[in-house]
Amino acid sequence: MVDYGWSGGWGFGDDKIEPGVYVLILECAGEKTAPLELIVERSDIVTQVKTQFRFEREGAIKKSTHVPIVLTVDNGSQATI
Repeated sequence: MVDYGWSGGWGFGDDKIEPGVYVLILECAGEKTAPLELIVERSDIVTQVKTQFRFEREGAIKKSTHVPIVLTVDNGSQATI
């Protein structure tokens, strides 16, 4: 619905994502983008950096309710992020 803004996306569900070359094509209202290659490489840093979202509210939330969200990043790697 045009008056609600964008929301959506499928993600990968239960599929296990493996390193490799993926092709991305976005489609909306019958229009498609040109294919774009995405290269996924394995990186050990993903096991060293832990992230978490915490929602600072419990119980039922209505669409118009403002909810603070805290992002925590624990960088256990030697890299600067």
